[in-house]
Amino acid sequence: MQPSDTAYPRFKTRLTPAELERFYTPTDEELAYCASVTLAPTTRLGFVVLLKTFQRLGYFVPSKEVPEAIIEHIATVIKRRVDRKVLRGYDQSEARRKHLAAVRKFLGVKPFTAQGKTLLRATFSEAALTKEDVADIVNVGIEILVRHCYELPAFDPLVREARAGRVATNQTLYEHVQCALEKMGPAFLDALFVVGDDSRRVSPWHDLKQDAAKPTVHGMRNLLARFDQLTALSSYNAVLRRFPLSKLASGLWRAMPLMRPVWPIWHRRNGMPSPWRSFVSDWLLSPMIFAMSSVSR
Repeated sequence: MQPSDTAYPRFKTRLTPAELERFYTPTDEELAYCASVTLAPTTRLGFVVLLKTFQRLGYFVPSKEVPEAIIEHIATVIKRRVDRKVLRGYDQSEARRKHLAAVRKFLGVKPFTAQGKTLLRATFSEAALTKEDVADIVNVGIEILVRHCYELPAFDPLVREARAGRVATNQTLYEHVQCALEKMGPAFLDALFVVGDDSRRVSPWHDLKQDAAKPTVHGMRNLLARFDQLTALSSYNAVLRRFPLSKLASGLWRAMPLMRPVWPIWHRRNGMPSPWRSFVSDWLLSPMIFAMSSVSR
């Protein structure tokens, strides 16, 4: 996953003069603060670059990662000459480490400490209840950190935490399904994957996931048998009442091939103008089987 897949702030590849003027021109207040913080003129360019890029990104970057156009614009505004060697030295200096704290104080931003990590993990766990895509979970975490005035962590650790939060939340939901099924449910699920005495050497699950047959008399009989089989399996739907709708929808789409062959039969038997109306509200077998199979694995 790349930062471009999420709302994680990053520099634009090309900046217009209007964007440079709007986002990277220091105000009089900022210049006055810079003068009060920096002791040497050689560090002022580095400090202003640090301040303006943090305002835009929400995290600190070394000067080598800052686009040349931004540095040139800031240098022109504060009437300083750009010296990349001096900026590289500034990136490694003790002065920059002190300036990090000065920038946070000026902007009212907190460093990403253990308290921020706790908030982020709780946010990811909660977001994973309603979202499945890691990028969406990451975006929620970014929003919460910004709202609580935290400095953003690096992108890769952020993604790892989001994935870990999703795994933990999903595992909790799967365990809830397993507990709700008690003893009979797991036995029923295991039986779906047992070949047994079937002369074709296939399991009941193999039959469940087959595509629809051709619209012949024999094919319709198979569809009717499939419909009755799935109706019998739907008795376990109650265990999904605590599942968020988004999680049910995720399992539903993953198991869609299982249910597609019986839509015409369901439509005809129930007289519904659209099979989706009843399918979404009553036919929750597909995500249930997906959840149970995830627990079993």
